[in-house]
Amino acid sequence: MNRDTGKKTAAKKHQAKKNEKVKHMSPAAAPVADRGTSKKRGVTRDSLLDAGLQLFGDKGFDGTSIKDVEAAVGLTPGRGSFYRHFGSKEDLLEAVVHREVEKVRMMRDLRQRAVSGSLGNRRAELIMELRLGLIGLNEIKSLINLLGREYGRFPELMRQLRELLVDESLEFSSEDFKQDMKQGVVKGSDAD
Repeated sequence: MNRDTGKKTAAKKHQAKKNEKVKHMSPAAAPVADRGTSKKRGVTRDSLLDAGLQLFGDKGFDGTSIKDVEAAVGLTPGRGSFYRHFGSKEDLLEAVVHREVEKVRMMRDLRQRAVSGSLGNRRAELIMELRLGLIGLNEIKSLINLLGREYGRFPELMRQLRELLVDESLEFSSEDFKQDMKQGVVKGSDAD
């Protein structure tokens, strides 16, 4: 047996072991696709999430088909590639919202850490925080469009999104603002 044949045999045995393991996993734990054999390795779950976010924000949930999402990432529509990553369009929407919620939380935390005390001048930090906040709003434009379009249709998902984008942000900002007023950094009539 030559060296190349031995490698092919070893690869087949390895794949057979992987397939056997997958048979015994619960459907939720099993991998959705073997990405190593895909011709389109660049097409990932993240690219489908990005396309879903953009399309749902622009066209709405009902106005976006799975074929639209597949086409947006360069997959041939109707071949089932989408289903290697998500069970349904609703699953894609839920994954989009959860991923974006985590991104917004991370951006907010990074913004807070980046300016808290780092400039040595609270007014300069406040200006920097506002600028970073505006940049962050631009980054989540599609998410805001999605929230506006689908608020009534997916109330639980949209409630989570609203809490993060509006309620938590206002609470965080108002506490900082009250503190800044008490310290005389910002002038106003009453901090409370």
